[in-house]
Amino acid sequence: MKSNREKIEQTAIRLIGTRGYDAVSIRNITREVGIKESSFYNHFKSKESLLNEIFEIMKNNLNKIRPDKKGIENLCKEMSLHEFLKHRLDQFIKSWNMSEARYLWYVVSQQQYKNEQAASLIVKESEKSIEMFRWAFEFLMNQHKMKQGDPDYLANIYGFSIRAIHLDCTYRQFINQDSEVNFDRMYDVMENFVKQHEI
Repeated sequence: MKSNREKIEQTAIRLIGTRGYDAVSIRNITREVGIKESSFYNHFKSKESLLNEIFEIMKNNLNKIRPDKKGIENLCKEMSLHEFLKHRLDQFIKSWNMSEARYLWYVVSQQQYKNEQAASLIVKESEKSIEMFRWAFEFLMNQHKMKQGDPDYLANIYGFSIRAIHLDCTYRQFINQDSEVNFDRMYDVMENFVKQHEI
């Protein structure tokens, strides 16, 4: 059974993700949760403190699905470049297809130009994603599973290509357009990258 705090968080994520932060009131959230408006303040000082908690949820969710350097090395010991990139892309798309993850991205994306914490979260997530690919490419090159090259450059090329398609996917899903084509494009980018760089 979910606590009222969890219900408030999940409802706020969905409502703010679909309507926007400014269009959602505390009353909207508590009415949907089925609690009195005054009960909201037992859990959060303000709507802004709830938004900050949503950013923390996003950060924690991202950290759960991203392996650390040792985890990357362990994966790369067992996998080829193709297997590693496919594994990461499969995990990314699986998490994206969970509605809460999608709504979290909508909230953070909407706030990135208004809220320093949201902007910082997006910048740090991009940096960590590129760092993960750099670690993997360095390790795979050292294992002679990937052609030699500049791992930082290749991580940026690959990572930001996937990121650009993901942004387009976000926009398409937000306006109820088919986003499956974008998932196919991500796999095409991955397959072409592998053809060029796998040994």
